[in-house]
Amino acid sequence: MKRGMIMDILRGSVHDGPGIRTTVFLKGCTLHCLWCHNPEGIQKNPQLRYDDKKCIRCKKCMEACPNGVHIMEEEGRHKVSFPLCILCGKCVQACPVNALSIVGHKMTSGEVLGLVKKDMAFYQKTGGGVTLSGGEPLMQPDFALELLSGCQKLGIHTAIETAGNVPWQALEATIGLTDLYLFDYKATTGKMQQKYTGGSRERILDNLSRLCSVLMENQAGEVWLRCPVIPGVNDRKEHFRTIRRLKEYGAVKKVELMPYHELGTYKWEQVGMTYDPEMADKKMPSKEEIRYWESLIQ
Repeated sequence: MKRGMIMDILRGSVHDGPGIRTTVFLKGCTLHCLWCHNPEGIQKNPQLRYDDKKCIRCKKCMEACPNGVHIMEEEGRHKVSFPLCILCGKCVQACPVNALSIVGHKMTSGEVLGLVKKDMAFYQKTGGGVTLSGGEPLMQPDFALELLSGCQKLGIHTAIETAGNVPWQALEATIGLTDLYLFDYKATTGKMQQKYTGGSRERILDNLSRLCSVLMENQAGEVWLRCPVIPGVNDRKEHFRTIRRLKEYGAVKKVELMPYHELGTYKWEQVGMTYDPEMADKKMPSKEEIRYWESLIQ
């Protein structure tokens, strides 16, 4: 039985495919989007997470840590030296208010499926199921396949959220085990791709084209395009014209524009990462802007 690095498991999700779903977030990503709202999913390995809003400055973590990761400065600020952390978990155990945690833990496919089965009644009543997300779930292809196969045997609808920046073989292997692909499309040009997300735009578009072709040929599933729209980055007519063209692939049944939001910015600091200053200046778009964008892909 395969073991995977799990970032989180969200039961009762209604945003990652049809119906009520269990979303399994796998850790590790092939991209590094500057606006990422799950930055704790970029690195594949476990990470220490610190929530300053919960901290009561009791110093118990400082006393428990063998490596001097935690420092209480004179002005009352709790400084965390993330590079010194060896993930021993002693500070997590000592914290009385759960301000500290370790993101990322190994689970077998059987353990994940055991949690998934608890919500079978909700899937059946709402047409829901299980969604593998991340990070990039196809960074752990063998584990993902075992989860998808297990869900299929249980008669559970399956979905994968992927950015498509993976070897074609990893994506191809999921065909027949996956009912729905939530396929991210983020950048109109290779230059934009490299600056804001990394990865290969050519590979992503080639994978999308091949996937749609095989799905149509075998009647094996469908694709929903998920398109983050970032003001000042990809909110351009050229970008929306490309999305409109991608809608013409037969397997593409839906397009979801996902306007920029600031809800995940605080997460970067929690895991010792820096949110890009260019993104920090971005503002959530107005309803009028969103309606205009939607009109461009009709």
